[in-house]
Amino acid sequence: MGYNEKLREIKIGITSVIATKWIVTRKIGEGAFGMVFECLSVTKPSIKRALKAEMIGIDSAHESLKMEIYVMRKLMSVNAAHSVQLFGAGMEKNFNYVVMTLLGLSLSDIRKRLPGEKFSMESLIVIGIQSTDSLKELHCAGFVHRDIKPSNYTVGKEQTDWIYLIDFGICREIMYTEDLQTKLKCPRRSCQFRGTTRYCSINAHKKKELGRHDDLISMMYMLIEGHTGTLPWKHKDRVMTEKLKSEKEEEMLAAVPKPFSRVFEYLRALSYFISPDYKRIRNEFVAMAAERKMGPPYKLDWDEIVASPQNVEGTVKTLNRDQLLIPPDISTLYDIPDEFPNEESCSDSDRTINSEQEKRPAPSIYEDMTQTDVSEGRKRG
Repeated sequence: MGYNEKLREIKIGITSVIATKWIVTRKIGEGAFGMVFECLSVTKPSIKRALKAEMIGIDSAHESLKMEIYVMRKLMSVNAAHSVQLFGAGMEKNFNYVVMTLLGLSLSDIRKRLPGEKFSMESLIVIGIQSTDSLKELHCAGFVHRDIKPSNYTVGKEQTDWIYLIDFGICREIMYTEDLQTKLKCPRRSCQFRGTTRYCSINAHKKKELGRHDDLISMMYMLIEGHTGTLPWKHKDRVMTEKLKSEKEEEMLAAVPKPFSRVFEYLRALSYFISPDYKRIRNEFVAMAAERKMGPPYKLDWDEIVASPQNVEGTVKTLNRDQLLIPPDISTLYDIPDEFPNEESCSDSDRTINSEQEKRPAPSIYEDMTQTDVSEGRKRG
């Protein structure tokens, strides 16, 4: 049976009730191996959530929901500001599911509705600051995303000036604990391609182990596209895209603000073993805001695109917009510990990765969530 036929086995219709707790109201989207729905709480119908369902029986290479739950739990444990809340998860007859915060439009959807498909500089600066913060959160939790792109950043449903990082299904855990110390996993000698051709780093094309700097390079491609309206390799195949990323880099950087090119050149010089200087990257964007005398109220491109948000109970942290842009001498909007030393290395004996480090979360992750349901999630702030 093909994947499309299996996908039809996810029998969720409008008004379906999942685990006696969630009423499905509409389908939001559909991918190769799953679907996303809007749902309501049975006990509090005014509260809207997103329900993501993944068919049971697909091969492990395409089974992403376990990893997504695992990463979201880790991010919730450190109260990550740019991650959605997890409200429940479980197993039905032919699909697994997770219930999470319902968000608004993606940056990809928003950009396509703008003149020339370009963001204003004010919006790009806010995106740059918040996406840098979101990646620092993820990396400090011990993961790399490996698929940073505009469709994996969304604005809040309630607070539209707050940006969320989503879709953790192909994340890789790069840190492990040994003898009470957090250590960096050594890179594998060969890897499969991970990511999206348009935004992935050259390391991804070369099938190298992806590190924290690779996520940030993808972020910069996203910002550069948001500034120019395109990338030189748009609609090209993977081989041609890799070629153009090398050949057109100088031309691409000449068309963007100097802070963008400085950040890109800094990231290009990093390696898997070096922890990026998030403060340095963030301060480039903050300095751009200061030069333009940006101040509240900030006019974001999607203010007129996004419909007025409904009053959803307890979904996002309330922050004033004047908290988004802060003096360049302050590292972060909130406290994110620098958990990793600036540079890590492995001994020769560590070059072979222990197979235990490669295992994904155990299949019982759904049962565990059912037993310890967090239907009310966690409050921010």
